[in-house]
This record gives sequence, C-alpha cells and structure tokens, in this order.
Amino acid sequence: MSKPEPTPRTTAPKASSLAIAAFVLALIPCLSLMGMVLATITIVRIRQSGGRIGGKRLAHAAMIIGFAVTMLTSLALMQYQRSILGRITIESERIAEAVFSPDADVRDGIVWSRDVERSAKPDVIAAFIADAESRFGSFQSFAYTSHAFPGNMGRQVDVAGLFTFEDQARPGSLVFIATYPNLGEGLQLKLMRVVIDDASAGALTLPPVDNLSTGEGSG
Repeated sequence: MSKPEPTPRTTAPKASSLAIAAFVLALIPCLSLMGMVLATITIVRIRQSGGRIGGKRLAHAAMIIGFAVTMLTSLALMQYQRSILGRITIESERIAEAVFSPDADVRDGIVWSRDVERSAKPDVIAAFIADAESRFGSFQSFAYTSHAFPGNMGRQVDVAGLFTFEDQARPGSLVFIATYPNLGEGLQLKLMRVVIDDASAGALTLPPVDNLSTGEGSG
C-alpha cells in the first residue's frame, strides 16, 4: 500500500512594505491623507500581483484609519480657527476700549509691541483721544468686522472694525503682533497701531506716523 503524497505547504505572501508604510502614515495626523493615498495605490498593486503580494487587509485598515484621522484633524483645526477668531474679536474690542478709557491706569495696562512702546506715551495717547473726540464726539465702542494676517509669518494681525462715537461712526483698524507666551495662555495680542479713517481731515493714527519706529514685526 503506497503512502499518500504529502500536501505541499503554501506560505502566505509577504505583506507589502507599502501597506505597512501606509498604515504608519495613516496614524499621523499631518500625514494621514498621504497614508490614504498610499493605501489606495497599494491595494491596486496587490490586486494586480495575482496573490504574490500580501497586506491587503493592512492597506484597507490604513484607508479607514487615515480617513478617520483626517476627519478628526480637520475638525480640530476648524475648532482651533474658531477659538482664534473668538480671541481676536474679544481682545481687539477690549483693547480699543482700553485706548479710549478715561482711566489712565487702564490705558497704561495696554501691552504695546516693542517697536512702538516708547512712542505710545501717556501724553501721546491723551492727544490722540482728544483729537478723535473733537472730530467725532465722545467714544462709545469698537466693533470687530474682520481680520487678516498680512505677513511676518502670521505674527502680524490687522483687525478692521467700526469705531462708534457720539456724533458718528468711523471705520478703522488695529494692528497687532500675535505671540504665544505659554501654551496654556494661548494667543496674546500686542498693540502696534490704531488707525481711524477720516477722508476729510486725514486719518488719525496712534502712535502718530512720524513717531513709528522702522523695525515693525518684533514682539
């Protein structure tokens, strides 16, 4: 009686190194989208290999995880942008009101950019307030309308808004330098300039234009 021939052992194909790389990239928030793309390419190659390349499940997992991580990262960035917008809105309105505060201690508490802090002296601020209120009446409020990051690697923040006075409302802007002193404290705005538009008599600027230092951009 003849012995049955042994059944040849079949070895599973080795997992694709691209599938492994795709899986690793999918776990990293800033690279998860790249992981999804690489996983798609890997799945196509595995199908075309006729079973010679493995790792199909790993590539599918990379696609699913990459999609989830990308969505979560996008939501986190949106939430961060909303928090920055809220911070800029609140701080710009608070600082504008501090500039026009009748309390000298409140005005002294304004944090100015290093470039202009020597120019923003109490008497200069007082003269600015007197000039503005002689033109438009007593200051009432400042309302944020929009902001932009024109340069300095996102450190400069130009905030446009509406200055409301007793007699009329005037468009204007506040220019800040944004800093992050501590992660727990978040965004801090240092005032560089206040501008109130006035086409008839000329814009009001604090500090006055001729007093501004030439080295804008430092905190």
